[in-house]
This record gives sequence, structure tokens and C-alpha cells, in this order.
Amino acid sequence: AASKVGVAPRPPPFRLRHPRAAYLTNIEAYRGALYRGESYEVCATTALERPGPPPPERLYRLLRQLNPAPYAAWLHFGGPAGPLVCCSSPERFLRLDRGGVLEARPIKGTAPRVAGDVAADAAA
Repeated sequence: AASKVGVAPRPPPFRLRHPRAAYLTNIEAYRGALYRGESYEVCATTALERPGPPPPERLYRLLRQLNPAPYAAWLHFGGPAGPLVCCSSPERFLRLDRGGVLEARPIKGTAPRVAGDVAADAAA
């Protein structure tokens, strides 16, 4: 049987680091922090895990294949042991300029706090 050129073989499935109940408990904690004004944004995500991670380049190719989002990124700094960012998103949340400045911005749905105006703050 012929194999497809450029198609990465599927690795073992991911597992959620936290079960659904723990994730929902975290969401309630985030909502409380937002309501109390301790934060104006949260990133309610959970890590995915699996034994024996694939090489980073393979992971990125597979991610692009399974989720061809317009704002994918592969950033690798500092040699083999340096930090690595591998992401795929429908919205831009990272931007690396030619001068090497990496900017992270909140994505859609983030509302700033309105200091001193309780009604406007609650509406945000």
C-alpha cells in the first residue's frame, strides 16, 4: 500500500490532565476572580498529556494537519533545550516582530475592568 507523502502518522491519543469535574470547579474559581476584580481575563485551559511525546517538529506538522488554523506558530529559542511554542489558533494571540519582541494579547471575549463604576464594570 502506498503511503501519503507529508502526512504524519497518528500518535497515541491525548488525555486531559484534569478530569471534567475539576475543570468545571476551576471555571467557577475563575468566575469568582473576575467578579472580585482580581483579574480581567483568564485562560481557562487544561493541559493534554500522553506518554512518550512525539518530536516537536512532528507534533507541529500533525497540529497543522488536524487544525489548519490561520494563526499557527512554531517558535523555538535557544537550541535543543531552549523554550518552544507550538500552537494553532483561529485568532492571533502571539506576535513576534523582526526585532525579536514577542507580544501576547488577550483574545476575543476579553473585557477590561471599569474602575470606579460598578454598573459598567458588571456589564463588561
